[in-house]
Amino acid sequence: MTFEVVAQGFGLAEAPLWDRESLLFSDAVFGGVKRVGRDGRVEEVLAKRRGIGGMALDADGGLIVSGRDVLRIRPDGEQVELLGRTPGFAGYNDMGTLADGTLIVGELRFNPMQGETPQPSAIVALRPGDDHPDTTELPLVTWPNGIACAPDGETFYLADFTTGEVWRDAHEAWARSPSEQADGLAVDAEGGVWVATGAGAAIARFVEGSLERTVEVPRADFVSSLCFGGEGLEDAYVTVRQAVLRTRLGVAGLPVPRARV
Repeated sequence: MTFEVVAQGFGLAEAPLWDRESLLFSDAVFGGVKRVGRDGRVEEVLAKRRGIGGMALDADGGLIVSGRDVLRIRPDGEQVELLGRTPGFAGYNDMGTLADGTLIVGELRFNPMQGETPQPSAIVALRPGDDHPDTTELPLVTWPNGIACAPDGETFYLADFTTGEVWRDAHEAWARSPSEQADGLAVDAEGGVWVATGAGAAIARFVEGSLERTVEVPRADFVSSLCFGGEGLEDAYVTVRQAVLRTRLGVAGLPVPRARV
């Protein structure tokens, strides 16, 4: 399988997101959000902000990003805080959207970059028309990562990087990464769940909770996430430590809903 380098030279490429015309991704270490257009040029969408582990498209045409808080970046560049810091947690990591526009965000209760001991985490759901976020404690999940919606529009998958487990609806242990690390994830049009295996340097596809296949990513020591994009969502964009790669997996991606919060 061929992997093409789309962009490179980053601290940790993360949170890839297709916006119908171009690819967005963050640099969690060096900071910022980048965009790669169809002409291959890389431009900066948001400067400096570090620790962005998840992004979502907003229904108004803007962008929502994680980090120390959750921000909505409006099309005109105005920034609006959706979720702020609360005592006892380090920040927000990955996020995903359901068919009705509900935004689900993983909350970190420890700082992994500072070697802190993992702590039970939570997810926060921001629902359309509701000004009160709904928090669900996750006593068995310490590092909530990839979050993505299933074809039914309501079920969602959640990865725990610490254990390598993938949870369904945050309460059912559904699958386990072969590397025992589960980072970002994406769902294809057939319902298969693709998981970035971190230091396993691969992406793994699960069907009905069983490992269906593993695709090794060449020249990568760490695979952080992936998304589908391009014409018909037939391209797979894979983020590794220093680069963004593109390949074809033989299956198209499931369209990702926009957030309506």
